[in-house]
Amino acid sequence: MRKESRMFLKAIRDNTPLPSTVNIDRIPEATTENLREQYKRKKAELLASGWNGKPPNMPFYYIAVDKYPGLFPGNRVTPNMFEDLRVNVGTLLAFDLYPILREHFPLEPILEPKPSQSGLPIELIKDLYALYEKTKASFPDKSWELRVFEWIYKGLNRQQLTVLSPVCPDYSYKLTGGKARYTFDELGNGVGIVARKVLKVLPDFIQFCIKHKLPVQMWIGMADFEALDPENCKLLEITREVFLKRVEESRLAIEHAAPRGVNVIMCTERSGGQERWKDMKARYERRFQANDFGASKLDEAGITRILEKRQSIFRRWYGERREQIDYLPQLYSQGAHCAGVATIASAFPNCLIFEVGSSAMSGFYDVSGELPALFIKSNY
Repeated sequence: MRKESRMFLKAIRDNTPLPSTVNIDRIPEATTENLREQYKRKKAELLASGWNGKPPNMPFYYIAVDKYPGLFPGNRVTPNMFEDLRVNVGTLLAFDLYPILREHFPLEPILEPKPSQSGLPIELIKDLYALYEKTKASFPDKSWELRVFEWIYKGLNRQQLTVLSPVCPDYSYKLTGGKARYTFDELGNGVGIVARKVLKVLPDFIQFCIKHKLPVQMWIGMADFEALDPENCKLLEITREVFLKRVEESRLAIEHAAPRGVNVIMCTERSGGQERWKDMKARYERRFQANDFGASKLDEAGITRILEKRQSIFRRWYGERREQIDYLPQLYSQGAHCAGVATIASAFPNCLIFEVGSSAMSGFYDVSGELPALFIKSNY
């Protein structure tokens, strides 16, 4: 629909005949003439207010804002909003012409589209972006957002959906400028800062799913696998047994605080046990060391960028290193954990990863194939 909607809007914008894909005889002239008139009026208003005429589709965005208040963040329309625009404006405006286009436009149906066209019900889209704004959700790039559209689309078609939210153990932290920053000095046994953020935003996500009748089962996965790393135990000066005991106590604390129906599990249990997790992690690490990143888009340049973004937390976690590249083993270790989480997520029906933290490590979730994920921006 995207290509055809651009052609359609160009014809309206330039006051030229409709594209040849439209059966002109069966499209009421009043329909297109009304949109042409709207564009003409909005263009005149913008030119009178100092707009320079570029980009030429700008009036359509203002028409969309007038028609659907709240759909775009802050109802703002700027020359740079094309980077931020989350719904194709052609498809959006086509909703207004839905009865006609559905019958006469020889294109894919507007309200039953491919997910990549985002053609979800307009009220759902509005609620979804209100949810994004409230929870500070983000994506590494546009393609990840399209995965969420596809995930929702499956739910609307009554397929069972799953959400898995991995959470860190209860590492120590301090407040710096009002923000929590991990110190990794010790390990607690309560609700850690990542789990606390998950519990804060998850109810809004659940309400969104309930409102739009999405059949979702929610899981919180404790990163108990971090106890299997001898370096972590050494830095915290505790044994693996003590580490695992405190993670289990944290799991119970989160389970007590979680909304009804949310399951809280140990990630290694879903992989078949701690030994199987260790074997899986070792296989992923060997692949990464051989520059084999599977189905992901990761490459050497991407690994360097991740190291730059993660250097601060690595320094606090593992101590000072002479060179940034010296943290590469730790990056591959954590990347293998992400790939492992994706592996257990893929065993659930239609699973979306609900991650609180930076999306910097997102590429590792794709090593065995694409999964939908929602990243709640936090920098610990």
